Amino acid sequence: MAGPHGSWSSPVSQELPASSCLDRLGEMEFSQKLTPLRANLNAIRDLAATSNYADALRKAVASAGLSEVHAQAMIAHMIQRQNSGLSPDTACIKAAEITRSGEVAEKIATLANDPSFATSVSKAQVIASARREESDGNKFVGILDEASSRTSSSVTFNFPERTLKPGECLYFVIPSDLGERGVNFAIIGHRQDPDETKGTKPGEKWDAVPGTTSMQIYDPQQTDSWRYWEGPASGARGAKFAEVDHSVEIENLYDWSHYGHAGDKSGKSSSKPLKPHGARMCSNGKDPVKVSQLIVKVDAPKADFEDKRAFSEGTSFGLDGHNKTLGGGQAFEGLFPGAIALGYSSAHSKAKLPEGWKHHGSTLSIPLKEGMILSEIELAAGDSHSDKTTNSDGGWGTKGWARLSVDVVRADGSRDSLMSSENVPPEGFLVATPESLDRKVQAGDRLVIRSDDDTTYLMGLKTSYIKGR
Repeated sequence: MAGPHGSWSSPVSQELPASSCLDRLGEMEFSQKLTPLRANLNAIRDLAATSNYADALRKAVASAGLSEVHAQAMIAHMIQRQNSGLSPDTACIKAAEITRSGEVAEKIATLANDPSFATSVSKAQVIASARREESDGNKFVGILDEASSRTSSSVTFNFPERTLKPGECLYFVIPSDLGERGVNFAIIGHRQDPDETKGTKPGEKWDAVPGTTSMQIYDPQQTDSWRYWEGPASGARGAKFAEVDHSVEIENLYDWSHYGHAGDKSGKSSSKPLKPHGARMCSNGKDPVKVSQLIVKVDAPKADFEDKRAFSEGTSFGLDGHNKTLGGGQAFEGLFPGAIALGYSSAHSKAKLPEGWKHHGSTLSIPLKEGMILSEIELAAGDSHSDKTTNSDGGWGTKGWARLSVDVVRADGSRDSLMSSENVPPEGFLVATPESLDRKVQAGDRLVIRSDDDTTYLMGLKTSYIKGR
């Protein structure tokens, strides 16, 4: 039966069960088809504005390989969102009616460019994957899909502390626009409760029954889709040891492009960009852990201009995130030759500053490039002490406890926070991004970097900009 804009070729039963409609949202095949559909829709946008809109959209749907039931699932989901409390069965029947009436092209066009729908697809996809993973010992205990805050290239989940028993996992949905770019940084907040842990004795730090947290990223385009960071870890699956304390411990999982990632099932390593659709925090040790924070950062949009500065000889930001090198840290017996020292040791800093830069104690102030949009700050930094002692990890120098903040201070006195009190690693690359990419740098705007609690040694700095859109 043809409507005003044509129809799908096969008839649809009015008794179409929800299982053949809404359940498609949890299938990997379905979400993978959304990306080419959006691309096709964008490609025909100009054509559709001047010719037959419905026909052009139908061509886009067909070229994306969407089946009839996929289209119905997309429409049914939108109907449910617009009519809270509507049952899945009723939504699918209404979707079938829309399909028969020929309105499907317009409905799909609306959905394909709707970020909240894409997030719903990601959520269903993550849940479906989590259920399949339970047979491997990863018990699903919940999922969070509403972020506490986000920037143009990061998402933050701060939530009431949750106890994860060994083998339990808490899942997260990453906003769909961030899922198109590679992960470069993650932060977790966790701890072990001194009143619950079984492995420590009063006055001792050694934990005979450690609790650890494995944070993993879900990328459905990877063969082994749940993947963990291959940087310096405390246990299997890239896990970090949770300190026994009444206060939360913040851990940095930094520089993913350098350290790479590995499949949770296969253990096979890869340095391919990891595009996050979801994440999970799993209790991976013998004692429970308490978790309360997850931050995931992705690569900023490709820059139109980059300003790279190296102060420690041998520091390089590489090309497109690869082949980075550091001119200080463990390979230099825990020292940072030539670095700008932000903090208590700043009096001993011998770094030569570029024109317009100002360094005072723990603060560094830098002029920004007028007329462009600041998109990302990357810092090569570390906080190991220069005492050359052997630390608890067997490395050089007492472990530092510096925290770094990065702000843009506007000429009008306003301030935009790009990074707030983040832990500095012994050595590595940190990333800060603005909340949005819609404000050009004005004359007099400056970047302010501040170290608190300990000295941060800045080996290099890269500022990236994009042109105004």
